Amino acid sequence: MFFPDEIPPETKEKIIEECNKAEKWLRDKRQHQDALPKCADPVFWSRDIDSRTRELNFSVHLMQLVLSNSGYHGAIA
Repeated sequence: MFFPDEIPPETKEKIIEECNKAEKWLRDKRQHQDALPKCADPVFWSRDIDSRTRELNFSVHLMQLVLSNSGYHGAIA
């Protein structure tokens, strides 16, 4: 595990960007759902959120692996 102070700035930016994309996706889906009548089919399901969460976790984990394999000497747990 890397601690925020130990992650290179360019990697932090990529992680923040991925998080922002996920937040925007959820915000857009919720706005779309809120605009529909209560009896309408859902715009997204919990499995969609689970899938997006897994994608985000994978992206961050991949960045950690790249840092680890590049000889980066930050804390890894």
